Amino acid sequence: MPDLQALHAVPGTETPDPDPGSDPHRDLRARVRDFARTEIAPRIPGMESTGAVEDGLVTEMARMGWIGITVPAAHGGMDVGHTAKTVLVEELSYMSAAMGAAVQASVLGTAMIQHFGTEEQRNTWLPAVADGSVLPTIAVTEHDSGGHVLGMTSTGRRRGRTWVLSGRKVYVGNSHVAHVHGVVVRTGKGSRGLSTFLVEADREGVRLAPHTPRLGLRGFSFGELVLDGVRVPDSHRIGEVGDGLDVAYSSSVLVGRLNLAAVALGILSATRDQVTAHVRNRPRPSPPSASHHRSEPSCVLHPPAPRTPPGPYCCCAAGPRRHSSRRTALGPCPRLPDRVRHPLRRSPGPDCDHAPRLPGPLDPDRPRLPRGRGGFPLRDRPLGRPPDRRRTAAGHPRHP
Repeated sequence: MPDLQALHAVPGTETPDPDPGSDPHRDLRARVRDFARTEIAPRIPGMESTGAVEDGLVTEMARMGWIGITVPAAHGGMDVGHTAKTVLVEELSYMSAAMGAAVQASVLGTAMIQHFGTEEQRNTWLPAVADGSVLPTIAVTEHDSGGHVLGMTSTGRRRGRTWVLSGRKVYVGNSHVAHVHGVVVRTGKGSRGLSTFLVEADREGVRLAPHTPRLGLRGFSFGELVLDGVRVPDSHRIGEVGDGLDVAYSSSVLVGRLNLAAVALGILSATRDQVTAHVRNRPRPSPPSASHHRSEPSCVLHPPAPRTPPGPYCCCAAGPRRHSSRRTALGPCPRLPDRVRHPLRRSPGPDCDHAPRLPGPLDPDRPRLPRGRGGFPLRDRPLGRPPDRRRTAAGHPRHP
């Protein structure tokens, strides 16, 4: 298979660019492709062989400002919108789905601060996200509550002006490279009983389970976050108490699903280009010579049926078959076909006007099966009526 690093540079195999006048993100696409070829591609063999977390590439992409691609310019972000974010994630995923997933995971963590954070929280965290010094994540999923967000068991209890968080979160994107986690925990009952808090990765009581390489997305960390009595100030709460379900749904559905679609689009584009390049460049056998093209009857694929010998047989149906009609009982069929019929063919051909008659369900000559109790044939006995196996007092079988 061709090398992904070179596919974009081979004429005729790269993903075609839109018309320059209609693509406002052409420059961004070119920069991301160049970064993917020069920085990501050389590290892919190491990521695939070891499965270790590639934190260096994630940090480098964050310093280029790509995590803050949707952050407003007032907070130092690129502020180029969600279409540009899709282009970014797609081009990174074309070369490495793990790196595309890493960028989208922190973009997902940024969205909750943008949409639900206070002005003070935005001024504190968004500039740090934009310059790459802070990588945020969001932690919602638990072992027993994936799509069922309301089934989570992690808790947050108020203690004065602080909250004590306890529980375990799994499949946290960028778990081992993030600096702050947006954690959704249960603080009350019902659908309005969830709340979200920003928890720094180095805060006391926060720990990570060891990274386990997965089958796919090797180099990307989506591990387990453990909260053991972590104390956070009330100023770290995102939104109001009870807004946790809104935070989780808006981040995962409105932003996360589109991010993962961009990852899938990059994988699909790479697959298409690799297959196209392989098909174009593979060796092909020479075409067969004209001597191989000769007209053959279709019956050569099957053993021919023998012609009907003289006698009380007819071959107008499935090969030689004894006929019960007086017309063929005294000799061969008077309209014997000139060509041999296929042995598996069950319908009369145009050269014969009759076929052997098979007994139908109402035919009086049909063999009858022995009847059991209730008038049912023995093989058609209803399952609800087992045979009578009771015996008399003397030990003899009962008779109906």
